[in-house]
Amino acid sequence: MQIVTTVLKPTTGTVYWNGTDVVETPSAVRDELGYLPQSFGVYPDLTATEFLEYVAALRGLDRETADARIDELLALTNLEHVRDEKIQTFSGGMRQRVGIAQALVNDPSLLIVDEPTVGLDPEKRVRFRNVLSSIASDRIVLLSTHIVPDIEATANSVALLEDGELVTHTGPESLVEATAGSVYEYLVSRADLERRSETSIRSRVRSSGPTASVSE
Repeated sequence: MQIVTTVLKPTTGTVYWNGTDVVETPSAVRDELGYLPQSFGVYPDLTATEFLEYVAALRGLDRETADARIDELLALTNLEHVRDEKIQTFSGGMRQRVGIAQALVNDPSLLIVDEPTVGLDPEKRVRFRNVLSSIASDRIVLLSTHIVPDIEATANSVALLEDGELVTHTGPESLVEATAGSVYEYLVSRADLERRSETSIRSRVRSSGPTASVSE
């Protein structure tokens, strides 16, 4: 991901964007790029609006364009109601949405997001995926993740890499079909699950030694 965004240079090979070698000409992709790394820094004492104004200034947007764009992005990421609150008060999911907003300030044709839902609870993951899906309607979104539901819910094309080599490039449906017979699902009732959990706990206590005890 960092090679595509020109943060790192490749040891071998190159990356092309619209026919241009971005290793030799980084500006070819930087001008059209939005990037949300897995870990990104913010100024916690700034409000969401102030932080996006700062990013817009770095991107060279004039004030009128920046103000309109920021209003649009705060609405898109559902942060309008906290736009004047300091980022240090935000939850992890809200900070991730600020991250998406800053990546979209320059209205990029290519958006790269690296493990964007790591550490988010299921509800916040779903909300974040919905934002990504709406964004992808008019631009390329390159998403890296190891969370399968994120791929299933948002991707229309999947690439698998192993040791820097492309293993496969296909659609999500084809990928699921290729695993037929290798993935199993087992459904249990809540009561059965509780019994199994209790049995497992007792087993672990007993295996810890003769002095172990179980309290009912």
